[in-house]
Amino acid sequence: MHQRILLVIIAVLLANGCSPGGSNQPAGELTADGPGLIPPVAPLAASVPETIAEQIRSVSEAPVPAEVDPVIFEELRSQLIRVLATKSVAIPPPGAVPPPPLSTPRTASFTPYGVANAVQDLVVTDADPPRLSWTYRNKGDYDLNGMVNVSDLTPVGIYYGMSSSDPMWLKAAAADGDGNGMITVSDITPIGQGFGATITGYQVWGAEEQDGEWSYIGGTTVEVNLSKNPIRPRFVVNLPSLDYNYYSLWPYDGSDDEGWWSNIAYPGQPEQRYAINQENIWQPES
Repeated sequence: MHQRILLVIIAVLLANGCSPGGSNQPAGELTADGPGLIPPVAPLAASVPETIAEQIRSVSEAPVPAEVDPVIFEELRSQLIRVLATKSVAIPPPGAVPPPPLSTPRTASFTPYGVANAVQDLVVTDADPPRLSWTYRNKGDYDLNGMVNVSDLTPVGIYYGMSSSDPMWLKAAAADGDGNGMITVSDITPIGQGFGATITGYQVWGAEEQDGEWSYIGGTTVEVNLSKNPIRPRFVVNLPSLDYNYYSLWPYDGSDDEGWWSNIAYPGQPEQRYAINQENIWQPES
């Protein structure tokens, strides 16, 4: 097994013009409603950034989950290693200097950003008590624990080969990362691309004017407040009161990274319904 994993990595690196002699390239609170270890990978080519090398090692050392067929899991593991060995850093936040090819985040954990991870459906409901609701977005987080990592192979393995016509689809849907209505090896790509992306929770902010000063209201966490609906994982939280005209939020993970801000919501705004497209991005329904 050890040799097979190494051969996969070497083949991928050679296909991309990499060699062992290559040079390195830079790499307040709110209330809610609601079998064994595989040997480590040997030293990787110098052209593989260290953060990605660490990720590949973690994948190679992960035990086979008891609920997943070992043959299927090894296929999925190998595909994840392929994606990791060839990926670049995720899309940077607006205004950031684009990273050089094959660079990676400075740390293994980072807040996800990019359109596919941006909350676009934040809604304020003027009820008693007033509420905020939005869809959780962390592409590749199939087990909905807040982090994209090797554990997200498990849902893919459990439901491997299942399609949207299956009665169990309501449970399997969260692992359909490419949004094509089937659980296949292609659903591993989002895991590899977002590996390490972490959302601990969301901070909620309010403002009197959209272009005015924004004030922190409180926070909510994935662990406590996320409703893990595989079709549409949601947050629904109560506000103490409607003290502001506008509301927005951003995901955080405890690092210095900051994810993309959500849409700006306001009381009385019509709820915008979103549908998911083939790129796994929420878009307004026509």
